[in-house]
Amino acid sequence: MLEMVKLKLQITENDFDSLLNMFIESAKTDLGIAGVTTIDESDNAIIDCICSFVDWKFNHDDEMRKVYEMQKAQFITATGYTTWSNEE
Repeated sequence: MLEMVKLKLQITENDFDSLLNMFIESAKTDLGIAGVTTIDESDNAIIDCICSFVDWKFNHDDEMRKVYEMQKAQFITATGYTTWSNEE
């Protein structure tokens, strides 16, 4: 995941790896708090969402916050990413 984040942010050095890893874990925690129970690191949509979160935090970019929030909202309503059920 770290390599994908660095690629998206166009970071080639390792100076920020600890910070980026912290943001990656924070993104997973935030998704979990929102109800996303399936965080598959090979899922391109999940990768993109986590990259958006890290981009927002790392670059203090409010537009990326909006992108991340939209992606998160899609996951918490999507079948396969939560344990929510349509059954009553």
